[in-house]
Amino acid sequence: MIILISKKELEEVAKISGLKLWQQEKHYFQTLILQALKNKNLIFKGGTYLWFFHGLNRFSEDLDFTTMGDVELDLPKQIVSFLKYYGVKSDYLVVSNKKDSYSFRVGIEGPLYDGNPRSKCFVYADISKREKILLPAKNYDVFFAYYNLPVSIITGCALEEVFAEKIRAIMTRNKARDLYDLWFLIKKQITCNVSQINKKLSYCKESFNLDKFFKSIGNHKANYKLELNNLIFGNFPEFEVVEKDIKNYFQEVCK
Repeated sequence: MIILISKKELEEVAKISGLKLWQQEKHYFQTLILQALKNKNLIFKGGTYLWFFHGLNRFSEDLDFTTMGDVELDLPKQIVSFLKYYGVKSDYLVVSNKKDSYSFRVGIEGPLYDGNPRSKCFVYADISKREKILLPAKNYDVFFAYYNLPVSIITGCALEEVFAEKIRAIMTRNKARDLYDLWFLIKKQITCNVSQINKKLSYCKESFNLDKFFKSIGNHKANYKLELNNLIFGNFPEFEVVEKDIKNYFQEVCK
């Protein structure tokens, strides 16, 4: 089987990037899958989007999108065919196909594959079908020179809209990465208005309330370090720092 990047080349790239070897492999195949999904009316968003194109210093595994039209249900099959074109063997599993979302997982026999199914590189993708994009999106080049892959273009969500979705995530699920990503966006001086936040929360039949939001932040303390300790590149801020910065920001903008 021909693989575009060898294990030795992957090791060399990982030394440069500072990623663990398995993380570098996943980043490589995330890149290839993004190339396979160009021109599919998908808006890239979420943590991996922030990592790929906006400098988020956090490793992120999943590919998150909002669709601008009907979802092509054979997308996983198209990805497998795309990877096969590059000499990469893979398979897929449709995880769920609901009214509001479509998710699937691609299992790839990459450079680290040793014959054991567990050594496959798994990339999970989730496509939201329930909501409309609120703000103009922007095109980004999917290109990393050290992979020697052709350039392609993916459309990415406005950061102000990602900001609003991160607030919704903090209030409706218990993943510390959402808190960290919101803190990252605040540090980038990204802003968002309450109207946009409420539009996102309306899909969950919720509305923005500062006291409730602050309580939701506190609920992430228990799993903050456990979840994020091995995912952050560089300085890892304590929970109290992140909590204080976010609360100070919202106390100011919600005056």
